Amino acid sequence: MKIKREEEYYWQRLDNAAKIFPAISNRFSPSVFRLTVKLTSAVDGDILQRATEQALKDMPSFNVKLRRGLFWYYFEKNFAVPVVKEDNAFPCRRIDKFSDNGFLFRVLYFEKKINLEVFHVLTDGTGASHFLRHLVYLYLQEAFPQEQFEEETPSRPADSPLALDEDSFQKYQRLGDEAEKPPFSSAYHVEGVRVFGAEMKVVQGIFSASQMVALAKSKGVTVTAYFTALLLESIYQESYRYHEKKQRVSVCIPVNLRNFYKTDTMRNFFSTIGVAADFYNKEHTFDELLELASHQLQEELSAKMLADKIRYNVQAEKNLALRFVPLFFKNLGLKLIYQKGEKAHSITLSNLGRMTFPKEIAAHIDRYEFLLSTTKSQGLKTTAVSTGDVMVYTFTSNLEEMQVAKRFFRMLVAEGIPVTIASNEREEKADENL
Repeated sequence: MKIKREEEYYWQRLDNAAKIFPAISNRFSPSVFRLTVKLTSAVDGDILQRATEQALKDMPSFNVKLRRGLFWYYFEKNFAVPVVKEDNAFPCRRIDKFSDNGFLFRVLYFEKKINLEVFHVLTDGTGASHFLRHLVYLYLQEAFPQEQFEEETPSRPADSPLALDEDSFQKYQRLGDEAEKPPFSSAYHVEGVRVFGAEMKVVQGIFSASQMVALAKSKGVTVTAYFTALLLESIYQESYRYHEKKQRVSVCIPVNLRNFYKTDTMRNFFSTIGVAADFYNKEHTFDELLELASHQLQEELSAKMLADKIRYNVQAEKNLALRFVPLFFKNLGLKLIYQKGEKAHSITLSNLGRMTFPKEIAAHIDRYEFLLSTTKSQGLKTTAVSTGDVMVYTFTSNLEEMQVAKRFFRMLVAEGIPVTIASNEREEKADENL
């Protein structure tokens, strides 16, 4: 009788944030995000294939498939081989067990770009960025054997597998107090004609990170607060004022909890906060929106409020009334909860921050990009990320109209920041074409 390898018995519970994604994922709301590193030279697919296989050995947290249990989904070790492919479709397509050899991510390449697309059940943007940085390091090692590359510390595969697999929600929920159910109110949503099927429009603004930091500092706010105020103003000017509904305009902002709690986890560890403005009863100047965004961000980012949110979510998951409900009925409930949460915000802004690389690796990198898939309720989502002095702000949309994005970038140009526009519909154009 054949003896199974010990690894075949590996299984792992989904973290607290991950549990909702298998329930809500579909063709039109795939819960997939994309990280991209654009190199200074064309990508060799064969080398990238070998680098991907090695990265999985170094970071086994990604070497899993999703299985369906009676009460919950869970992860199991995947013994298949991931297949690296040339990118020839719209970004952030759905990832399921029937595609990509069962993996919960895919690696694609096109010309100078290495794309990592990830089903959110596996990890968040920070966890995925560690994997991509290690993948780029392995790729460059083989592509340029004459050079010496130093791997960035957070990506080192020597980290303990137990530490990388940690469910930090469970670990830190004890720090929170018993929290009441968060209040809910429906937000205004940008209206427009939907694109065909599962297509997704992408518009990116590329500009100087140092100039953006200086602009935000001159106004006495953070870069995230400045972007939030820009979104509120752009949605008001290009959509809300033509409909005059009573709902607030609200920006959902994911927060990387690793910045507040010590953990090396590669799994999801984030929360979300909201910044909202009422335009129905009051018109706001842009300076007022800056002050409003800065104040609400500071209030929501307190350690106590974040700890209370973690505890509330974990305790809800452990609710005995739900624990032994069959998965089919749990999925129905999770869908309703998620749809309600989506309606609480007009748009999402996920700022991944500054991606740093050792100088030998940085010399081969042109820029870093970050894309979010859209949903039925939120036809617009946005992201920001920078590396070196290059910042990329991305709008993804399932709407034909992109006036909100145009207004957003025109306002940056008006403040003296040159913006280059790139999209999946046309070649890059300089800021005067905005």
